[in-house]
Amino acid sequence: MTSPLINLPVSPQLAAARQGAGPRLQPLCIRQAPPAAARPSQRARVTAAATQVPQEYETIEIAGITMSANPGNRPFPDLSTIKAVLFDVDGTLTNSDPLHFDAFHDILLDYGYKGFKDGAPIDREFFDEHISGGHNILLSKFLWPDRDQEFRDKFSDEKEALFRQYAKDKGLPMVKGLKAWMQWIDDRGIKKCAVTNAPRKNAEVMLQALGMEKWFDKVVLGEECANPKPYPDPYQEGLKAFGVKPEETIVCEDSPSGTAAGVAAGIAVVGVLTSQTKTRMEKAGVSLTIKDYDELVAKAKADEAKHSNGKA
Repeated sequence: MTSPLINLPVSPQLAAARQGAGPRLQPLCIRQAPPAAARPSQRARVTAAATQVPQEYETIEIAGITMSANPGNRPFPDLSTIKAVLFDVDGTLTNSDPLHFDAFHDILLDYGYKGFKDGAPIDREFFDEHISGGHNILLSKFLWPDRDQEFRDKFSDEKEALFRQYAKDKGLPMVKGLKAWMQWIDDRGIKKCAVTNAPRKNAEVMLQALGMEKWFDKVVLGEECANPKPYPDPYQEGLKAFGVKPEETIVCEDSPSGTAAGVAAGIAVVGVLTSQTKTRMEKAGVSLTIKDYDELVAKAKADEAKHSNGKA
């Protein structure tokens, strides 16, 4: 079949990504999906049908799907009482959104995308509003509604290869205060799970780059769940794995898509403001926003101090 790529100049980074440049990483201990023959394709399960939303709920639109958001859905718990923390990866552990933006920006130019201002390069506002945190199945359909699935799959694969190349070239720094938050969690024996929409290869690259590939008790991949974020399935999988209740758990997220998933699972969500605005994250349903994890550690210590002083 003829390549769907339009005959435009290709950047050296994209050329390297297409050739699979860079060392192959050892696989992580990520939950294995059932054999493909034993389950319907995720594409068949993930649809663009609008979610049924109660009238009292606000709504947000993510990659063409209307999702419910209820900012008052779950009060933020006393952190001295939690039993599990479920973490998104992209943008939550590391501020990877700039690299995802660069990858989408460059690959959409390479593909001759016309869906933004008659072919102009996408900007950060478009990326934050329509792309950030979304799953590739949903995003590729949103970006290329008139193209076939083979085209969409090739586009997604090349975009992710380009992101991994950029991550290798530019590095992935931890969000400020994350190590202190990790230590607070470990000191109290709290369960921790990574819950990500990232493809397996991306999850491996990011967790290894951060030195966190062995830290999590479990890793849940959206692509191996019945539905990815913004549906609640990945976070429900995390709850099930630890046998904990939503009110005993918090989610750390950076995107409206992930926040919608956490809210739909009934869990209080911390919005880490690495890329999105406080207003947009609150509309999506977060119970608390932080600039970095130093603020969350300070709150956790304050919650514990209230108990030790007999004020709780």
